[in-house]
Amino acid sequence: MGKKDWKELSALKAVKHNGVTRSRDFTTEAYMEEFRKFNRTKKIYDIDPYVEVYHLRDNVYSLFTENCDAGGAVFMHLIIGPEKALLIDTAYGLGDTKALVDGLTGNKPLIVVNTHNHCDHAYGNCRFDTVYCHKYELPYLEAQDSHIWDYLFDENGRCRWLEFDRADLPEFKKYQIVCFEDMHVFDLGGGYEIQAVWLGGHTPGHCGYLDKQNRIFFSGDDIVSTGTNVGVGPNPNDFNSYFGEYMNITTFRSNLIKLMAYQDQFDTIFPQHGPIGLSGDLLPVLLTSCDEILENPEPFDYKMEFAGLKGEASIEIKQKFIPGLGVFSYTDNGL
Repeated sequence: MGKKDWKELSALKAVKHNGVTRSRDFTTEAYMEEFRKFNRTKKIYDIDPYVEVYHLRDNVYSLFTENCDAGGAVFMHLIIGPEKALLIDTAYGLGDTKALVDGLTGNKPLIVVNTHNHCDHAYGNCRFDTVYCHKYELPYLEAQDSHIWDYLFDENGRCRWLEFDRADLPEFKKYQIVCFEDMHVFDLGGGYEIQAVWLGGHTPGHCGYLDKQNRIFFSGDDIVSTGTNVGVGPNPNDFNSYFGEYMNITTFRSNLIKLMAYQDQFDTIFPQHGPIGLSGDLLPVLLTSCDEILENPEPFDYKMEFAGLKGEASIEIKQKFIPGLGVFSYTDNGL
């Protein structure tokens, strides 16, 4: 299928909502609508009605929740081992995530990890006592405070995007942050191990998590069909872009090659956004796309202007189609 066909078939559009420009992939949205409507494992528990629970493997639950700022609904993933469980990401913390997870695991000891520091993945961290992350994410998580949710509401206290009761957000508290290095192993007991794989790109310390027993790689936001944003680069509006030298395609490419050395240990990719259950065979396609962009970043398929959520200056983002997956998003600052 040629590039022209990809452009014609893609339903990805730039949409402005409440003054914020977002890219929306209507094909992905249609798929997710069908998934949520017809997946037979779906359950919603009274303890946290904001979360849809999907039981996709014997010991794996994917927890789906709407994004509070219209940035795209997000998955958290829960792996239950013989002695401990591991939760990947905490979303916004809307609803009693901890009680829900404790109910699903039977109150097993819980390890909480972040793929990265962004609001839709880590603002729920304060519902837990301890959270693990790659060391390059530490300064971003340490900067969280009681005002992190303020931008979700207008001057009259009304929700700007998703309608919910503000009382269902957690009361912010400081929590212990434990940093790890690339390829750190989490032991869930009985020889069940989850390995952290540093990818960088989307954020400096962005990590995926490899579950060899289920042959799943949990890819966070670095490999997603809704848009692989690994080349946007450090935020020019943020003078505190710590470790920004790792927020680029070059870093992601080198770590992608590292990940491909483990490709015989997983078949399936579970992202944090959009369709889950992507094929592991997409990795060589991603590598080719990285090489093409780094060789010549100019023949992109289209570009859009992205306005930040908090009144920041807009950023021009280039988009290049990835056959079989979606698009690469990058800037001149993110190569």
